[in-house]
Amino acid sequence: MNFFNKLQSMGGNYVSRLGGATIGTPEQIESLSPEGLEIYNQQKEAAKTAGMRELAARLSDAFAGRDIVGRAAEREKLKAPEKGTSLMQNVQWIMSKDPKITYQEALQIAKGGTTINLGDNQRVIDYSLKQLEADTDSISAQQPLVDKVSTAKDLLLGGDFETGYFQEKILPFKQMFESAGITVDENLGEQEFINSTFKFLIPRMREKGSGSTSDFEARTFEMAAPSFGKTTEGNLILMGTWLQTAERDKKLKSLKEKYFLKEGNVFGFDDYLSELEQKGELPTIYQNFAEGQDVESAYKKGSLKDGDIIIYNGKLEVFRKDDIIDN
Repeated sequence: MNFFNKLQSMGGNYVSRLGGATIGTPEQIESLSPEGLEIYNQQKEAAKTAGMRELAARLSDAFAGRDIVGRAAEREKLKAPEKGTSLMQNVQWIMSKDPKITYQEALQIAKGGTTINLGDNQRVIDYSLKQLEADTDSISAQQPLVDKVSTAKDLLLGGDFETGYFQEKILPFKQMFESAGITVDENLGEQEFINSTFKFLIPRMREKGSGSTSDFEARTFEMAAPSFGKTTEGNLILMGTWLQTAERDKKLKSLKEKYFLKEGNVFGFDDYLSELEQKGELPTIYQNFAEGQDVESAYKKGSLKDGDIIIYNGKLEVFRKDDIIDN
């Protein structure tokens, strides 16, 4: 019995179909850029390896008299996605969603430089819309935290009280005297609000969907979060960084929306951000200053606010408007 003939009749020429033969015409291959050719060759070699493994499995099934097609279908269900560069993964995903699209067209879409009609690629558009929706949901979920942290930061920035190791230790005694009708600190209510805000933040630092939090993880989150036992300056830097990160994320979302409206998809957005970074136009968490006059100028122009966290001469600092001396 010719097992090779049996294999071919029950599914085609496996070495060719699964990557053993050249994919695409010579003209198509010659038209690829060096980057595209490298990706093409990587995919071809990966397909060859997968094809030979599948051929060996089917030969084994044929010699053993097992159901070749049925067992192949089961392997297909269990097959893990191939690993590769993000660009390769995007190209493979696009081609899997639209059987009519060519490799070159998929590569152009993945790189964000497509000029083809994306109206024929609704799944690519749907995928992009889901990415935008996920960004919107993430930012919306942060808003209640942003509101609480903003208020706590403003109170601490006001300078009516401080936080720190000693302040944390005497806070329970202030509360005890207050409950007995003896007011020892008129700012106790604000201190309690800040303390509760810090405790509110810690469990919400855990990534959504990551499961239960161990005692070690909880302690790690507490060390990374603002707390009443940390210095005032440290808490302002931590809260300010968190708020400025949230603001940066909003700007990135806006950029992604504009990119989608222009390109019709979100593939290539990371490359677009790299271009902005090279031009110095990428939204950042901190503004960077080397001279005091630059800080003053930014404040007067309105791009720098009281309490913003900046990098000044390579160090993180809390900017306070009182530091600006009017001449």
